[in-house]
Amino acid sequence: MDRVIQKTEVRAAHLSKDKEALRAYEIRQMALSDRTSGINYARREGTKTGEKQNAIEIARNLKVLGVPFGQTARSTGLAEARIREL
Repeated sequence: MDRVIQKTEVRAAHLSKDKEALRAYEIRQMALSDRTSGINYARREGTKTGEKQNAIEIARNLKVLGVPFGQTARSTGLAEARIREL
């Protein structure tokens, strides 16, 4: 681990002397941060979409079984009007 820290310190010392290199480094770090944020956002949204699709499928199954719309709505979190449309 000490080699990694040393290497980082050498790089930081080099960058601090070269304003153009420092700016390029900062831009790169911002781009990496933006990319990570975008990936995390996509994962969260994908999970939400998957959960909603799952609730719809459960509601369809409950509707076929004759479970009352109100009970299905409470079980899935979907609106009764949406369940009637299925």
